[in-house]
Amino acid sequence: MSVQSSSPISIRVRDQSFPTKAISELLLELSSNKLTAADLISQRVQAEIDGRLRGTGQTSHQPLVQLNIVEVLLNGVRKTTSPKHHDVDTQIEIALDGFSNNAFILLIDDVQVEALDSIIDVGPDSIVTFLKITQLVGG
Repeated sequence: MSVQSSSPISIRVRDQSFPTKAISELLLELSSNKLTAADLISQRVQAEIDGRLRGTGQTSHQPLVQLNIVEVLLNGVRKTTSPKHHDVDTQIEIALDGFSNNAFILLIDDVQVEALDSIIDVGPDSIVTFLKITQLVGG
């Protein structure tokens, strides 16, 4: 379900890992200030892939989706120049499944978003945090 209202907006997106607390930030252009969590995640993935294809991806940034492991083994990690290397819909589905399976937690201004269909309202001062959960070894 897509909720669209208002005009495009830029927000700060923070990537954080738990328990390591590593943080990186990027600026994300959203199509609207009011959207569902699924729309936010989808736009984030689309922006990541667009940045990789243009070669403008930020190196300090931790991507929400990873390259296909077969692609990495065959080609190494490198900037791609052709859209055929990335199936955007598949990557979005992987990210949405990751949210549903608690691979990461989505926070809007330090408030946890519980469901993909949750409607969120962001402003220019909003901070969106993708908190990735790392399983502890031997725990």
